[in-house]
Amino acid sequence: MKNNKYSNTIESLKSDLEDGLLFCDIWSKETGLSLGGFNENAKYSALFGKITKNIEKALDDLGLPSFGKYEIIDLEADSILFIINLDEKHLLGGLADKNVVNLGILLNFAVPNAIETFNK
Repeated sequence: MKNNKYSNTIESLKSDLEDGLLFCDIWSKETGLSLGGFNENAKYSALFGKITKNIEKALDDLGLPSFGKYEIIDLEADSILFIINLDEKHLLGGLADKNVVNLGILLNFAVPNAIETFNK
């Protein structure tokens, strides 16, 4: 991993979600390039960075508020896809197993901890 800030954030998320975290990645909002992760996939980062930009543009075009701290997508196969807005330049995305990760723990504990760890 290229940066302690990134590795500390990933380690925080791994600790909070334990075996339920299948993969995660931190990437640049501007470039979509992966900056570090756990079982990361560069194609995932680029694709979801682009999708997030498109959704943000659509929300803006409609005069709606932009994303807050996170996006959650409920997937088949008992998976939760999540994207955390770490700051104005970075996103963290990941996949969690719904059979292991409680949604309340993800949203009320793991997401705030990841944001706090990243911004230390």
